Amino acid sequence: MAQQVHEGLLELGQAAASKATWLGAIVGVFGYLKSLFGWVADVNWIGLSGVLIALAGLGMNYYFSKRRDRREQAESNARIEALREQCGLGGPR
Repeated sequence: MAQQVHEGLLELGQAAASKATWLGAIVGVFGYLKSLFGWVADVNWIGLSGVLIALAGLGMNYYFSKRRDRREQAESNARIEALREQCGLGGPR
């Protein structure tokens, strides 16, 4: 009888320790999420969005400037070739 009581208490203690471990893990996860959301709430969103918008504008400006440069270079080459033909200079030097 004493052995059964001892085994019952041992199982009860193990179950309680297991539940306490899970509870500690859950509280730890919630604490982490709370700190993460606290950081997200603490970020200066106006400043961060301004930086992101500026970077997006810089990227778009670079892309369209490269396209314009290629187009203007092709137009310039065509004009030079047309002037050479008009003047009778022949092909490119």
